Amino acid sequence: MLILLIILLLLLAGGGGYWGYGRWGYGGGAGIGLGTEPTSFTITRFAKPVAGEPARTEPVLPKEQMLALVDIAVAVETSYCAAKPDYYDGSCRFVVVDNEKPTSLDMELKILQNGQFVCKQVREFGGK
Repeated sequence: MLILLIILLLLLAGGGGYWGYGRWGYGGGAGIGLGTEPTSFTITRFAKPVAGEPARTEPVLPKEQMLALVDIAVAVETSYCAAKPDYYDGSCRFVVVDNEKPTSLDMELKILQNGQFVCKQVREFGGK
């Protein structure tokens, strides 16, 4: 419970109580916490809203919201790592890029019509 409270306080300190539509200023804009590299992502598969129908050919969310979600995920996992020392063996600075760590965070976020992001749930996940 203390960890979630710490994460919540860190999140609320960032953007006036929520993340608005757009980029959240975490870590000087470095999306993956490795210096001044810009936030980025790669879409490897598009959504398939209806079984048996073709997949979409474009993302569901605009690029700006996707970048904001990446920044939120980085902020949450880095903060979680700092608050719970046994979560990750290495430096928390690299926790978001280590694809061999034994556990990760499962986050449930909601985007409201006004562009606000609501973090509904964060928990550790160690499955495959």
